[in-house]
Amino acid sequence: MSKKNKKKYVPGTERPGRPVIGVVALDDRNDRYSTYPSNRLNPKKLAAIFREADEGDVFRQMELFEEMEGKDTHLFSQLQTRKLAVTGLDWEVQEFSPEPADKQIKDWVEEQLKALDGFTDNMMDLLDAIGKGISFLEIEWGTRNGQTVIESMDYVHQKKFFWDENDELRIRTDEFPGGIPLPENKFVIHKYKARSGHPSKAGVLRVCAWMYLFKNYDIKDWVSFCEVYGMPLRLGTYSATASKEEKDALRQALVDMGSDAAGIIPDGTDIKFIESNKQSSVDIYEKLARLFFEIHDPTQVGRQGPDIGDQYRSEIFYTTPAQRETAEKLIAELRAKGYDVVTEVTQATTFWPAEEYHQDYYDRKGTQPYCHGYTKRF
Repeated sequence: MSKKNKKKYVPGTERPGRPVIGVVALDDRNDRYSTYPSNRLNPKKLAAIFREADEGDVFRQMELFEEMEGKDTHLFSQLQTRKLAVTGLDWEVQEFSPEPADKQIKDWVEEQLKALDGFTDNMMDLLDAIGKGISFLEIEWGTRNGQTVIESMDYVHQKKFFWDENDELRIRTDEFPGGIPLPENKFVIHKYKARSGHPSKAGVLRVCAWMYLFKNYDIKDWVSFCEVYGMPLRLGTYSATASKEEKDALRQALVDMGSDAAGIIPDGTDIKFIESNKQSSVDIYEKLARLFFEIHDPTQVGRQGPDIGDQYRSEIFYTTPAQRETAEKLIAELRAKGYDVVTEVTQATTFWPAEEYHQDYYDRKGTQPYCHGYTKRF
């Protein structure tokens, strides 16, 4: 039975000494979607997100941390290493004291945890606090043969929680968007302290966020550099009688050509392509092309390793005549060395990103490349 079909928790219905029956953190469509705070992230926006978190509202910070894990493969792999180091250990429940009552509680807790389906997953969910500073599991209580039992423990996204003006931890629900106090004995909470201070500041990702921001700037600048120096300068000219609308259309056409390599312009205007005198664009393209020919097999037709099909063909793309000449020159070099190169040389058109499950494949799977191993050919 899904959470949304289970009985809801109603505040004020608790009975002293009895477990809280009913689901507090119901499945919410908003939990599956994000506001994507890393879009257009800059120092001012990041500081605002942290300021909100310091005041108790960690919604955007938790979404940002989730994006950081999803986009930065190095961060993700480092966090996974820490989590797996814990889940790979044997575990046991220890009694609080030698008293018989505590021994009985210990045995009951151990029995309940061993009976859970997916307790290892529960531990991974709790270890999410390493990056985010805090993590939550909601306990689903039930009865079996007249005994209270734990039916399940379910991960609850940190963005549903916040601290109020009295620093009391609260949770937002559909019925109470302003938040309610956490019911007693209803949540397992893991607080991780990578640094001293409030849990909103204690996660590893809080420390890494600034470097993540600067790293994103570096990547963006590198892409811009490659685009500027990998293509000719695009110079638009217009007549003295051109209207503002014609000038704006020409300017937009120049911008579009930066990524689409095509555009339309008003009659009476002109676009000239001026090749840069710098050798940087050719050098960059040649270095990338050489690496391309050395991390795959350019002699295989319609396949790479065990992957067979036209989509796995060897193909290199160019945006300028100089890049085409470079690609053909490298192919000629390889053929002169005895390689039967079948790589197609094609003018670049629209770039279509691959499906999400193809992205960062080896980082996510933790396996060694089987068709992209490096082979020195030049």
